[in-house]
Amino acid sequence: MLENKCWTSWINNDSPSTGTGDAETNAGGCPGAAHFDCQTVEGLTLIDVEVNKTTCTSSGITCLNSDQRADRSCPDFKVRYVCSCPSKPFFHFCVCLFFS
Repeated sequence: MLENKCWTSWINNDSPSTGTGDAETNAGGCPGAAHFDCQTVEGLTLIDVEVNKTTCTSSGITCLNSDQRADRSCPDFKVRYVCSCPSKPFFHFCVCLFFS
C-alpha cells in the first residue's frame, strides 16, 4: 500500500550564538520520522562542515560549542522530516514523496 508522504518545513528554533551551541529537535516535526535532513542554514551538510560529536537523527541535531576545536563554534543548523501529508488539500505547500 502506498502512503502519501511530504517533507515538513525547515525547523530552525535555536541559534548557536545564544547558549551552549545549537539544538534543533523534532518538536513540530512528526514522531518516528524514518527520513530526515539536517543542514546548516546556508544549505551545507554535516559532511561539508567541520563539527565534532554532532549527528543528525530522527530526534534532531545537537551541536555543543564546547565539543568543537578552540577556534570554532557550531554552525546554525536547520532540520526537516518526511511525515504523512496533511489530509487537508494544500499539497502545493509540500513536496510529496511516495513510499511503499
